[in-house]
Amino acid sequence: MKKFICILIAALLVIPLALGGCGAFSGKDGKNGQDLNIYDVYSAANAAREEEGLPQLSFLDFLKEYLNYDFQYSDSSVLQSFINRSLLSCVSILSVFNEDTYAGSGVIVELDKDAGDAYILTNCHVVYDDAYSRPFCSEIYIYLYANDAIDISINNERAQIVGASITYDLALLKVENSELIRYSNATAAQFAPEEEVYAGAQVYAVGNPEGLGLSATTGIVSRDSEEIALNLSSIHANDERYFSDYRVIRTDAAINAGNSGGGLFDSSGRLIGIVNSKIVSQEVDNMGYALAGSYAKRIVKLFKDGYSAGTGSYGLRHAVFPTSYDYRSTAYFDGEAGVVKIEDKVIVTRPTDQFNKGDVVLAIKITDGSGKVVEEMDITRYFNLDDALLSVRDGYTITYTILGNDGTQRTVETRPSFTTCN
Repeated sequence: MKKFICILIAALLVIPLALGGCGAFSGKDGKNGQDLNIYDVYSAANAAREEEGLPQLSFLDFLKEYLNYDFQYSDSSVLQSFINRSLLSCVSILSVFNEDTYAGSGVIVELDKDAGDAYILTNCHVVYDDAYSRPFCSEIYIYLYANDAIDISINNERAQIVGASITYDLALLKVENSELIRYSNATAAQFAPEEEVYAGAQVYAVGNPEGLGLSATTGIVSRDSEEIALNLSSIHANDERYFSDYRVIRTDAAINAGNSGGGLFDSSGRLIGIVNSKIVSQEVDNMGYALAGSYAKRIVKLFKDGYSAGTGSYGLRHAVFPTSYDYRSTAYFDGEAGVVKIEDKVIVTRPTDQFNKGDVVLAIKITDGSGKVVEEMDITRYFNLDDALLSVRDGYTITYTILGNDGTQRTVETRPSFTTCN
């Protein structure tokens, strides 16, 4: 299979560092209900459903179920509404390395306005560059939509790195006790609950191209899942040993330098990917890529749960995960022990004594120590299995539904054993 080597798309900007406080912002008037909008109600409804163990609703489904409102997906005003909401859930990012400053993008995935806190998902390469003696940036500045002028002295908020994965090219940032967040119109993006996207689906990308502020471009999913090779190392840029394979969604929506870390959204305004690269060639047009949201949302939880390789240099926490997937329509056991590596430990999930060569994995269920179901899904693509296993923690139980070579189904139950990885 031919692999394309793509370029990362965080743009280097030369910006004078005039460090200062936040600029002016508009506040709430304190009148009950007047600052509430339909998206706040939507978020509250999904939060209540989550507490009750019910699946999350897309915004369109929410309108239909709770407000008895229906419309055609082709309505351009509806797409316009979603795009404008997504602009409020994305941020521009400036990362400072010594006196160099990079522009990138991010997506707010969790938000607590009362506390002024926000979790922001972006690319690892937006905040990491091994060309510097300190590979993770010393300062990170966050800019909300409509306040994203390229000026470090105004309208910004500082963020800290919660976790970063070079292997997945993802990083989670956090802003705490921010007045800018507290009195903003910012809103959190919602991940699409579906595990797969499909070619031809209408999508749009939101990011900070060329460091000029947040904007949107539209397109379709050109390919629902493929593999590309990327190298996050600047020092070893031409060394094949430093290239890694990433599972991505391809889109023809315009992607430019500075879009790294921004969101790829479906026609319902749900987050389906984190933009990270594109092909640059005179022979190639409109081939941009986004890391799949199906595993990005699980890695967010890993970072928040503190699954990391401990406290690294400069007080940052790092988490490194492997990638493993292909394009088979079913997942099968190949006769060798399967492992999932999380941080500095190995979870043994597929012991050879319970599987036979050629067994097909039809479904997986993961339960925590109290018996609560954490994941339960049919395995229709091989990567479904790898994505689900990112939800495993110490003490969890994994139940596989297996189709054997003799045509009979059975279940295999395992409790992962954590062992130190040398």
